[in-house]
This record gives sequence, C-alpha cells and structure tokens, in this order.
Amino acid sequence: MVKQAFEDLNLEPIFNEKQPAGGSPAHVISERIEKSKALFAFFTSNSINDMDTRDWIIFELGLALAHGKKIFSWKDEGVQVVPKLIEQVTTYRSFETYSSRGALKLTGEVRRVAKQLA
Repeated sequence: MVKQAFEDLNLEPIFNEKQPAGGSPAHVISERIEKSKALFAFFTSNSINDMDTRDWIIFELGLALAHGKKIFSWKDEGVQVVPKLIEQVTTYRSFETYSSRGALKLTGEVRRVAKQLA
C-alpha cells in the first residue's frame, strides 16, 4: 500500500522489512540512511509489539537524526504507545488501514511528502 505512494516519482524507496544483504545489517542500514533524503517510519501494532522490529526502528530514527535527515512518521490509531524517542525527533500523524478510505488517505499523505522530496 505505502509503496504505491512512490510510483512515478524520482525517488527509490528502500523498505527495511527484511534483513538487508551485503554486510552487517547495522552497517547497511546506516549507509542507506546516510545516502537518503529522508526517513519514513510507520508504527503499527506489529512493529511496536515485536521488540526486534521496534529496536530496529529506533536505531533507524537515531541514525536519521545523526545524519541530519528529515524524519516523517505515522502511527496506526490502534497503537497506544510509541517509543519516547519519537516525540524528540518528529511529530507523527495518525492513520488507520481498516477501511479503504484510511488506506487511501495514508497513501496520499505519504505521496505528498515524497513529492516534496523529489
């Protein structure tokens, strides 16, 4: 769904949903963020409740901050608590994906932000 927001833009999104190949994941992710224009973070029940995923997202946020990258984030309305670091580095927008309208709204918001970066 979110990947569609980047269609036809002069941006190549990289999704760190799986362990990156080509070296230590921390090093590969650090290089990716250093070369990026911005970091997009999405907080869902799965990403917050899975401690490994949550830790990686916090790591990515810290790297983006250290590299002076813009950080854009969204929080699923079903998520009650987000990592404290979020409040320090970015303001998140709420989203819901249980309806097609909510999914379209999220995709549209992501696209508007991405267009500004392109």
